[in-house]
Amino acid sequence: MPMPTEHPSRRLNLLLRMALLCLALLWITGCTSPMALEAAKGKLAADHKPIGIFKLRTENVYKPDYLPQVFQVIVISDSTKKSTTFKPSWPYKTVRGSYLEYLISIEAEPGTYHIESIAGQGVGNFFVGTFSFPINATFELTNGITYLGQIKMVNRERKEGEPHSGGVLPIIDQAVTGYFNSTFDVTLGDAWEADGVDFLQAYPFLKEVSISKSIMRK
Repeated sequence: MPMPTEHPSRRLNLLLRMALLCLALLWITGCTSPMALEAAKGKLAADHKPIGIFKLRTENVYKPDYLPQVFQVIVISDSTKKSTTFKPSWPYKTVRGSYLEYLISIEAEPGTYHIESIAGQGVGNFFVGTFSFPINATFELTNGITYLGQIKMVNRERKEGEPHSGGVLPIIDQAVTGYFNSTFDVTLGDAWEADGVDFLQAYPFLKEVSISKSIMRK
């Protein structure tokens, strides 16, 4: 009995989706700055700039199979209006079908900043959904290392009048992954008791430095 052959249209569809994935990755990652604590490679320079640290947790309760993978944290200086895009490392914690957690660390000159938006994608079963959502969380960096709190982003079904999590195109991918017909609920909070344990475990050299606290605000 002859082996079944793949239908040309199905193969073309797969190739197109893979091409979209590559384009999405290029669009999302672009020119970015690494996480400050990752770049430190186990030891902070004596003259390092102020560093802000926070935990970022993402969920997709609307389409749990397509967890929001973060590739961009866009930060703007309130004084210079300069935008800097930071690229998170791989999730510190992954609970499949539930949530992802990232340990974010950004280094910048002393001043007041705000997180303009967070962007990324959800991938699974050959579908790729992208999102970019405003955060507008303000924080200050003075010196040393400052814990800025925790940002929690929960993607849920959108109600009329609410902002979309992502754009409409490509239509099928955005619908299947849930990033067009949805919105993010964004909350800020102080969770140092748990977050501190994770940061110290991931970056043991932090045990040798003093960490202050200044929680982000809307």
